[in-house]
Amino acid sequence: MCLGVSEETALAGLTLALKRFQKTHPEVELKLIVATAARLKSLLEQGELDFVIGDPSQMADPAVIEWKSRLAWLASTDLSIDPFQPLPLILCESTNRWHDDIVSCLRAAGWEWRVVVESASLDATLAALDSGMGVSPLLAEAVPNPRISEVKYARLPVLPEVRLGMFRSRTAPTRARALMETALAASFKAETGYHLTHSAETQTWSPEDNRLRTPNGLQELSGALL
Repeated sequence: MCLGVSEETALAGLTLALKRFQKTHPEVELKLIVATAARLKSLLEQGELDFVIGDPSQMADPAVIEWKSRLAWLASTDLSIDPFQPLPLILCESTNRWHDDIVSCLRAAGWEWRVVVESASLDATLAALDSGMGVSPLLAEAVPNPRISEVKYARLPVLPEVRLGMFRSRTAPTRARALMETALAASFKAETGYHLTHSAETQTWSPEDNRLRTPNGLQELSGALL
């Protein structure tokens, strides 16, 4: 089974979820590909990927599972933010579709800003954050670095939620569909507590419900699946 993920979602709870998935389903050979949204879309349409996790706005077909996550202001724990100076921004190219919303939040809150780093690489973005060059709006759970944390006391504006989803190839084997969509979804819930949006086209859950909701009813996410 081949799973593709976009760079900005590669660290967002995915490592632990995949580890949990493979531990409970050792018979499944899983290959992971990290690529741009455009390449993931192409590979999925060609049947070279069985599943993709990424931004629904970048994909052609509706997601089979969709959830919301939040952006957060992240910075080095050593960085001191001066509210009377322009905010030093570190921007990552892979999240540029969210930049208009981010800038709108800053403008509405009366913040001035200046871009100090623009990077095509998430690794370079994290390195710039670690060095204390500025702050970056990223998925809150995407940075497993203890020297980088969420900025909570600088009165920065609340950032918008973003949509993520799981998409499947039309050629994915039936068993693979059922296994991935149920077991990996359960793993994501267990590791991240993601809240999935409700849609007639998607499977959904909320952190308060230990059952997977599908158009055909409710299915228990039992210990056997986890």
